[in-house]
Amino acid sequence: MSGMRYQRYSGIIAGFTDPYLILGASTTQDDELVFAGNSAAKMDVRLLDGVLKIGGSASPFSQLSRDELTNSWVGGNLGVGTDNPRARLHVNGDMMLPRASVSSVGEPGEFLKWGTPTGPGIASVQLAPDNDVQGLVFYTHPSAAYADQAVEAMRITAAGQVCVGSDTPDGNSLLTLAGGMASREVKVTVTAGNDKVFESDYPLMDLRMLDHYVSTEKHLPGIAPERVMLQEGVQLGEFSIQLLGKIEELTLYTIDQQKQLQAQQKALEAMQSKIDELQTQLDTK
Repeated sequence: MSGMRYQRYSGIIAGFTDPYLILGASTTQDDELVFAGNSAAKMDVRLLDGVLKIGGSASPFSQLSRDELTNSWVGGNLGVGTDNPRARLHVNGDMMLPRASVSSVGEPGEFLKWGTPTGPGIASVQLAPDNDVQGLVFYTHPSAAYADQAVEAMRITAAGQVCVGSDTPDGNSLLTLAGGMASREVKVTVTAGNDKVFESDYPLMDLRMLDHYVSTEKHLPGIAPERVMLQEGVQLGEFSIQLLGKIEELTLYTIDQQKQLQAQQKALEAMQSKIDELQTQLDTK
């Protein structure tokens, strides 16, 4: 065979520069298959009692051993794009997994699964302990800090409720945000407005009654007092409608006062006209 050599294992062939292959049994190295381009570049494949060892002749071997009881392969690290794998599978570079399922070692009930479509153009991500979906938790921690120092940053419950800055959803709220929020725009969908204030039969409170109510209750009618707001918070959509109603009532009060001022102005002008007329009569006598 041109460029290749086959021979029984009899020790390292020093100084041989052509590609060669050695197949044979060694008393110290188990069954062995050696591929080499020269004496400095070799790959040894060794097999003994179900243990497959792969590596260079001068470096520690990675190994895979077959467990007959569990029918699985155990031991050894496999590296792709690296000569120093630090895990069972260490890929140094891009990796494409259109669909995968990852189980936690030692805890067979936990798994991470992605790539299973739930509809057109949709991919799912699942995290489940004990084969029952319980949600997702996202942690952050400072650089160079250990994983046990991680701080929970966000949580998605099994019901789809998102918690940021908190690990407990607020009732049935889909988003619980324990902290500030910066936004250019917020849209709140409402089911009704407050234009009823402008209807002719709307019971607009008399200002004297309103004065008495505010003096007694210390808040506007139809608006929750401060103690209730502090205890229960504010429903933004509902509260906006209530405030709009008060602005509309204030507009009606202002319009009514303007009408009264105009009527008073006309009365004053009429009185002034009478005074001027009487003054003219007195001056002509």
